[in-house]
Amino acid sequence: AGCGVRPYEREVEDAFMVLEGELTVGWEEDGRVAEAVLGPRDLVMNPAGRRHWFRNDGIAPATVWHVVGASGAETVRFQAA
Repeated sequence: AGCGVRPYEREVEDAFMVLEGELTVGWEEDGRVAEAVLGPRDLVMNPAGRRHWFRNDGIAPATVWHVVGASGAETVRFQAA
């Protein structure tokens, strides 16, 4: 609760599905920024190469299933926002 990560991008797509709580997800493309608040059973897919971030703006924990479209080890090093 109350934390998130700075914008990052991947060479492959990834997806977030909220299982419990809420998660704010943001995207940046061509100088434009958009954000959406996801709740339980909401799913969003992020295409390869698009800068995006996520954070929990609430006071309660959020449980999120994060799927990365690559079979290798994690390559992104998340930085706290």
